[in-house]
Amino acid sequence: MRTTHGLSEIIVGEALERRSPARGTGYLTGAGPFPDAHVPPVLVAPVPELVAALRDCQMYRMVNAHIDWARRGRPLVADGDPLPDDVLAIIRERLSDDAPRGEALRRAARVFWDILIRADILRPDPSAGLLRPGATAEALTGADEDAALAAWHRTVIAMLDEWGGVGRDRPAEAQGLAGNLLISIYTYDQPIPRTSITPWLDADGQNTMRHHLDALTECGLVEQAAGRVGITPLGRSVGRVLLEDATGIRVPMVGDHAGDDAAGLLEALPFYPSFMVDPEARLWLARGGRTAEDGAAGFAAALRDVSPSARRAGLDVLSGKYGTAFGLAGMEALASLADDPALGSLARNRLGDMERAALPEPAPDGSDMWALIDMVAAGMESGEHTPLAIITELGYTGWPADKFARLLGLFAESDHPWRDRVLTLMAEHHPEPPAAAAARALLDEPA
Repeated sequence: MRTTHGLSEIIVGEALERRSPARGTGYLTGAGPFPDAHVPPVLVAPVPELVAALRDCQMYRMVNAHIDWARRGRPLVADGDPLPDDVLAIIRERLSDDAPRGEALRRAARVFWDILIRADILRPDPSAGLLRPGATAEALTGADEDAALAAWHRTVIAMLDEWGGVGRDRPAEAQGLAGNLLISIYTYDQPIPRTSITPWLDADGQNTMRHHLDALTECGLVEQAAGRVGITPLGRSVGRVLLEDATGIRVPMVGDHAGDDAAGLLEALPFYPSFMVDPEARLWLARGGRTAEDGAAGFAAALRDVSPSARRAGLDVLSGKYGTAFGLAGMEALASLADDPALGSLARNRLGDMERAALPEPAPDGSDMWALIDMVAAGMESGEHTPLAIITELGYTGWPADKFARLLGLFAESDHPWRDRVLTLMAEHHPEPPAAAAARALLDEPA
């Protein structure tokens, strides 16, 4: 049975879409996101790097000490019985100086012990009356790094559930505190002031949050420095798995499109956070065995037939707006499009002054109109602006009626695939009646 791990619907939506407010709804309940809600990818570090990080964190050392302890075949501890002194010693020697002692320590140790059993780090063997390492422990300490990482995911998520009170008889507002805190930090994806995470908490709440942050730090999931807290590569990996487990929705990773052709990658890029576009392009080149020249040429060849938003993303990648994946080859590919009857103006607009000065003038007939239509089409496709906002923000209001009618006439002569949709936008939403009438007249003309 799937559990939501006590996560907040609002926090999950913002984490999946990397935006606030999120467009989707019902990710946890299965009601489904809105059709225009997209889950952008997560930049996940290589498995060997993540395994090295988990085996270097304080919590792993404590877990591993219990595994070593159990390998010797320790007697079972019945429910309600106090933990043996040597178990407490394992925990005590790894605690900070200000950590609880006495009965508080014994209760905390018992909770930790229960987590290890539920996560199958420790496995009771009733027939022998012994406690032995479970399958998760063997995976965690074994040579298979993928299995070790998956085992740490399971172990840490079990700890988050326990620390957050998931599944226990506690007030609803206490559910999932540790998990929600991790996902909030995951969503920011950069160090932020610790006080900005939950600024409304009172002194007791801030103290509780500090304990949770310290626990997340001990698990290698977050790092704290100079009053700021940020997600670690390991925390990003755990956060992604936690979101998938809670929602049943796959969270894509940067590199997922490495096997696609240029058009497939271009169609995905509009939904990427800007800082992930260049890493995706680099993985697409590297994993596909492509040179920068091959990749840039593939992008250029695909631009004519992809969607307006994908085309804009591709042009920006070639121009180096998001990074240097294609380097000089990207600018050369743009220059090769300068005389394209459709893409000429779009390509020229991305070139620098020196590159444009070296090109023959003017741009091909019709490419200016193609570029203007494409700008409107990209705005329509994104769904981020109302039709009126698209029209006004692109400067299509306040024109003399005859001049705007001539412009729309040039739109109508273009072979841009979104031509009729753009004219329909003008006909149905232009705030000036003469402009809307001119667009309707062009749509009504026989083909």
